[in-house]
Formats: sequence, C-alpha cells, structure tokens
Amino acid sequence: MQMFSKARRDIAYLGIIGLVLFSAGCVGASPPASPGSLTVPTEIKTQTVISPTPMVIETFPKTPTLTSPAPLTPQPTLSKEAKQALVLSLLAKNGDCTLPCWWGITPGKTAWIDAKSLLESEGLTLGEPSKYQGLNVYGIRGGLDLFQGQVSIYESFGESDGILNNITLSAGGFDENRFRSVFINYSVQHVLSVYGKPSRILLQSHASFDSRSSAGYVLWLFYDHLGFLLKYSGSTAYGKIYHICPKFESGGNIKIIDIYLTHPNNPAQLENLSGYSDYQNGYIFPIDELGASVDGFYKSFSTSDAACLNVPSNKYDKP
Repeated sequence: MQMFSKARRDIAYLGIIGLVLFSAGCVGASPPASPGSLTVPTEIKTQTVISPTPMVIETFPKTPTLTSPAPLTPQPTLSKEAKQALVLSLLAKNGDCTLPCWWGITPGKTAWIDAKSLLESEGLTLGEPSKYQGLNVYGIRGGLDLFQGQVSIYESFGESDGILNNITLSAGGFDENRFRSVFINYSVQHVLSVYGKPSRILLQSHASFDSRSSAGYVLWLFYDHLGFLLKYSGSTAYGKIYHICPKFESGGNIKIIDIYLTHPNNPAQLENLSGYSDYQNGYIFPIDELGASVDGFYKSFSTSDAACLNVPSNKYDKP
C-alpha cells in the first residue's frame, strides 16, 4: 500500500486508458464544441443519491484540543463479508460527518490514540507504521477489497506528534460501474452540491497522438479552505477538442478516485500529499488557462451529472 499518489502511476494510467480504448475501437465521434465551453444537456434526469447528514463545517483552531475519552474495546477481526458491510455503510454515511472528517475522525483535530481506538473498535486492524517525511504512516491490514476484489480501496493515515495529520484514499476496480455506484456520494456533482465552489480546479491530460483514439485525464478539485482534494481519473475521445465529462451515472467514464484530507487552509500539504509538484511539466493547467472558469464549472456541474468541459487538445502537445 502506498500513501501518496506518484506522477509515474498517473502518467502511466493516462497512457493505458488511451491504448486500451484504441485497441477496442469503441470510441465514437464527439460533437463539435468551442474550446473552453461548458456543455450541459437540455434535459436532466432526476437522480437519487445517498446524501450524508448535513452538518455545519467547522473551522478548527491552529492548536488542536486533545481529548482522551475512555478507551474503546477492540472488536474481533472482521470476516470479509462483515468488513464489506461495514465499509459500505461508512462510505454511505461517512460516520455522520463532512470532509475532511473521514469515518468519524478528523485530521488536525483528532488525537491519534483516539483515531486508532475508533478504527479498531469497528474491527479494522492497522498494520505497523512506515516512515515518510517525518510522519508515521499506517494502513488497514488486509486492505479493503469489496465484492471479491472487483472494487479496491487503499487507505492510509499519517500521524505526527500524537495527532492525526492526514488521511489518503485511492479507489478503483475491475467492475467500474460498481465502483462508481459505491462512491456515488463522491461524484463531482454531489461534492459540488454539498461543499460548494472549489478553491481551484486543475485539468491534467497527456499530449495528443495521431495513433490514439482516446486520451486519459485527471480532474483536480481543491477545497483548500476546508482541507481536502479530490482527483477524478477518466478518459475522453481524442480530437481537436477534449470533451471532459466526469460522469458517475450510467455510461460514466471515471475509473479511479483519489481523496486527500488534512486540516483547513493548508494548500501546501494537499499539494505535497498528492504529488502535485511532480506534474508541473506542461500537462496540468488551472481551468482558467483553458478558457473556462471555476465559477462557470461550478454552476454547470453542480446541477448536472452529464455536463462537459471542452478544452483544446493542442494545449497538451509538447512544445
């Protein structure tokens, strides 16, 4: 298990998506659209999603207040079936809290002894820590594979000076429809509707090649003021215009989601956790440099799961 997403993995992923879809010959022609425009369907079907209980988002003090409640009793190691039921319940309700809180524990606020106790009280056993940039990094022993490995979830928890410092999660699966169904509460539309306008939005892709019929992309939604980042990896048809449609419902193309959680107003740590500096090589841009805007993106995608961002593919060509 790795705590941090690396540039090499994502760049390889972007290329693999294009080659697989080219060899399958399954990509159709894309409708014409002007660069930087947003496409929203004229008819939007009503969707039913599981919404977490609304809560007030707190602004945490710089110096966290540590509490030490009575230790919780660890539960016996869960069976695969019981662990799956628990994880599905936690993903549906998120421990009745909002990001960057995750399953009832909050980076920068929860004492590590309490976070560990809560996880173990639910039957999730943590492995031995590894060291990374001064942090003790823990993973869940046995992983979190669902539906006999058709959906995979990798989580890690960073601890420093007795405080839960950050949480990272990466999820995907061989059964992409089931994966998207499990993570429907973290779809682009749902996140925008719950947490409002992002602080910044970036779009990553690769250079266009005539031999490819598709292109991979990664959409980055930063909520710096709240303390979290979500990355959505998907694919689009190759052409002069890339139609970026990060859809989760039927016919969706999102294949991987990465979530990075820390304490509010800490953009530098979000960039460090996600490996952002590794991508600053001409293949990732703020959408403002692609003819779009954060305001326009929010207005379009918060009301439709089928909206698209249209960007010129030559922006990603090598100089």
